[in-house]
Amino acid sequence: MSSKKEIDVLIVRAPEHNYEYLQWNEDINAAYLLSIFRTAGVSVDVHDFALRSLNSKVNCNDLILQYLPKIVLWVMDKHPTNNPFHVSEIIREYSAKLTGIRPHLTIYGNTQVGPTRFLNELPIDSIILGEEYDALSLVQTILASEPLSKATGVAYRSPDGLITKQASPRPDLDTLPWPTRYFFEQKEVSGKAEDYVGAVLASRGCYAKCTFCYLRTKENTHGEYSWQGRQPSDVVDEIEYLHRQHGVKEIAFVDTQFFGPGKRGQEQAIELGNELISRRLEDISFSIYARANDIEEESIKILKKAGLYAVFIGIESFSQSVLDRYNKGVTVQQNMKAIELLFKYGVRLRMGFITFDHETTFEEIEESTLELRRLCNIRGDLITQPVFFNASLTPLDNTPAGIAFKDNTKIPEIKTLAQAAPNLYSYRSKLSRGSKYAINKDIRVEILAEGVRMLAAEITQRSTFLEAKLANIMKCDGIQRNYNCSDIPPQSAMNWFDSLTSFAVGCISDMIQDIKTSNNICIEDKLNDMSFWIVSKCMDYDTEHFDYSILENSSPRYISVD
Repeated sequence: MSSKKEIDVLIVRAPEHNYEYLQWNEDINAAYLLSIFRTAGVSVDVHDFALRSLNSKVNCNDLILQYLPKIVLWVMDKHPTNNPFHVSEIIREYSAKLTGIRPHLTIYGNTQVGPTRFLNELPIDSIILGEEYDALSLVQTILASEPLSKATGVAYRSPDGLITKQASPRPDLDTLPWPTRYFFEQKEVSGKAEDYVGAVLASRGCYAKCTFCYLRTKENTHGEYSWQGRQPSDVVDEIEYLHRQHGVKEIAFVDTQFFGPGKRGQEQAIELGNELISRRLEDISFSIYARANDIEEESIKILKKAGLYAVFIGIESFSQSVLDRYNKGVTVQQNMKAIELLFKYGVRLRMGFITFDHETTFEEIEESTLELRRLCNIRGDLITQPVFFNASLTPLDNTPAGIAFKDNTKIPEIKTLAQAAPNLYSYRSKLSRGSKYAINKDIRVEILAEGVRMLAAEITQRSTFLEAKLANIMKCDGIQRNYNCSDIPPQSAMNWFDSLTSFAVGCISDMIQDIKTSNNICIEDKLNDMSFWIVSKCMDYDTEHFDYSILENSSPRYISVD
């Protein structure tokens, strides 16, 4: 008799990076699937390796192989900064270790590279393109031993090529069962209940049409993917349950766009804020994702009173030509107005930025950096996640940007860059998810992009170390609730974080001026000079706040171009 656990479905959230990176909540997609499957009587379990310190491929697959599932459903995080190729390696290794009866392998979520490439390149049987009830349709089809053609909202291979099935209608969010909070079911997770951040979905979809957004791929499946919201009272019921039942004090709204369109969208946000206030959930704090044109004073004022402490906005650029290129539907002035309104109410800004793409001009970067410096001089301490500037356009398959990028054969590869710094050339090419046209034709932009990457790596190394030391230092209003560190004074570390964005933007400005005034640039020499300069600048910044020796041996650096 096998000691392995037999089960209908095993949901797996694989580690999305090849380094240790713990999450403090469930994957919201996996949580909803778990509720839907259990309600339908499907025997299901979940392994979420982002909640563990076991982030190696060996540990991941060894634990999965303790099961005998009929279906293994791999959930991919929707956020495009996560790495689909790392998850792909894990899937390949798992498939290679399988013996006996092979389970059906499927993927759910944002694959980033499109179903065709994944089905052609990975040992998987299908990809779920639709939402929860399409996933249930696939599961029930397989458990009933029926052909995949009976399922809805899936893509799979056949002798006739790739088959894509139309998705079922999008579910009414008010009729979906609440997501299963499996964080509290798994005793082996590395996090503690007091660290838990409750991921809550108050809406799905978006009314905007940004060319690069992964939501545009949903249009291929659903025909449209407009904004759809839940009843505010039901959303607050879920938050109140998390607070009363599990003591949750921090909520992350994971909607891609918290506000619905127009006046009704503002009214719904205000209603949700007032509902939170009326329930006297005073110690709840929360963050949201929003567009700049939806940041209005009346709603922000009420949401701030209800506990809003941070807003993620996809600013992307302070150059209007870049915003127009991405079809953002906003102006530079709207971006500035939104940010200054958040500053007025003391709300932290988490900024999405696309600094580089294959069409970026040096002048566009200079224009954006100038505005960033102005904002840092106003309230740089409220601009968090200071490595936002290290972002290049990721032209996802089946998005307008991805299609245009793939079809553009006029962009030359820069042979001098490939010859002078082959690792850098390879790295930059990977940002295109495999396309050969990732390199910008202006060598100044490419050199700056690598300088920014090196700076981001140094900052990430230090901030990761400090966040591990001071787990809750970035909480609402700078309040530190659980201070247990003896070697770094908490106020010094807080000042380090508060000044970090201003420091980083200042470094980028200096790099721009240096490149701008250089003649006859030798790529290799320039990159080596920049690497030493960046390390020196970061060391000086550290010593302004605390004893540098604390950070000296925290982790290896990532700036080598050799």
